[in-house]
Amino acid sequence: MTGKPLLLFDMDGTLIKMTDPSRHSQRVRHNVSYGSVKHRMKEIAAAHGVPYEDVASLERMAHIWNAARAYADHNGFPEEDAQALMSSINVPFMEEERADHALSVLIPGTVEALTALREMGYEMALVTTASRWSVERLLGSPEHGSLGRFFKHTVTRDDCRYVKPYPEAIEKALRLHGRDAFVYIGDSDHDAEAAKAAGGVFILVNTRGYDQEHVKRLEPYAVITGLGELPDVLSSLGYA
Repeated sequence: MTGKPLLLFDMDGTLIKMTDPSRHSQRVRHNVSYGSVKHRMKEIAAAHGVPYEDVASLERMAHIWNAARAYADHNGFPEEDAQALMSSINVPFMEEERADHALSVLIPGTVEALTALREMGYEMALVTTASRWSVERLLGSPEHGSLGRFFKHTVTRDDCRYVKPYPEAIEKALRLHGRDAFVYIGDSDHDAEAAKAAGGVFILVNTRGYDQEHVKRLEPYAVITGLGELPDVLSSLGYA
């Protein structure tokens, strides 16, 4: 195999992590639970005309976001009304995101790995469901490794109509770079689904501690425990 693919990185759980992983299950901040954040998103969607039954059973914020957008797109919402819907849903999404990021730190070894990959000639971009505001703040932060210097382009949920697991953000990154071949490095099922839908290779950074059965369902090309393992995995793909 010749040439090097574009390397696309997820952010949360791949480059940065929460200082207290138990909060992923507890999700209690400012006396508001993660469940109530999702409930607020559903109520907002319904208040803007999305049938509540379209979102009632959804358990992921990204799924609620995408379902609301899809309803607006497929049911003749004027663009002004669609934007009002998504802006309103974004309010609790941002509250949750900012609370998470307030407790996030750089994953050890990230800067060293990205430096090595850049020296090996890889072009890299960031593709995340996080907001542009959060990405610019975190990637410019010395405490988070000033990671923005490694990425020519970043694609956030503010740049897309649909977020992962839809492939739109990945496809936009490919267009920005004028590339077709890519490897997506991420930590979640949404990352795996988006990479597969966009026709690329997925490498799982198993920071979530998925068991073997769960990993098998994601069908990654490889599973790594940290980005320091990535150069060897890429070599096994046949890239010089």
